[in-house]
Amino acid sequence: MIVGEVKEGAARFNHATRDPAVLEVALARFGCCSPDQAAGLAARLLSRGRVDAPAGHAIRMVAFGAVPDAGSDRHWTTVPMGHVVDFLRSYLRDHWDVLRHAQIKDPTLGLLALLEKWGAEPPSRTD
Repeated sequence: MIVGEVKEGAARFNHATRDPAVLEVALARFGCCSPDQAAGLAARLLSRGRVDAPAGHAIRMVAFGAVPDAGSDRHWTTVPMGHVVDFLRSYLRDHWDVLRHAQIKDPTLGLLALLEKWGAEPPSRTD
């Protein structure tokens, strides 16, 4: 399970997501633990960024954004949006023989598919 947020700017979590009480309720509602176990699980997740639920699955906190949040003392994983775009373009390219026939309703994925169809290269960017 991923507890995640997607940001246009810095990859970070809102205050509410970092609130142990809010996270506790979310974990219990998702069903990954009983309400009695949720408080301890939420506390460990916030302190480590990753925890194994009593049912055995992993729960991770992942923030997606244009850039890492350099100013925070974080315990979660950050994923740059450029990495997500590169992965999606690579996936489309690798499976184009099947995906070119699909009707893609999502506008963003549709744009990436259109770029693949045209064979267009993305503008170069510096990392």
